[in-house]
Amino acid sequence: MLSLAINTEQSIDSFLFYLIQYTITNLNIFLIILAVTYSIYTNTINHKNNNTLISNTKQGQEIRYIYELKGLFFTNPLLSLCLCISLFSMAGKI
Repeated sequence: MLSLAINTEQSIDSFLFYLIQYTITNLNIFLIILAVTYSIYTNTINHKNNNTLISNTKQGQEIRYIYELKGLFFTNPLLSLCLCISLFSMAGKI
């Protein structure tokens, strides 16, 4: 909002860049969580008797709480690293 108050061409460009970057990162986080939920759901259908793949969620249930992502690195390391990078990006750490 401060960049809009300055009202120069460079500040407006900076604001638009930040808005687009924020939108893409936010969309990325939601798509990763959807992909994780889908992979958990398909793993429960393919392995109905094996409960070791999904230790924190009930079979066929979607993810509702952050603690349900516990152990995600062991089931899907690529998605978990992408989620970590995106979340740290939203916090301003990267």
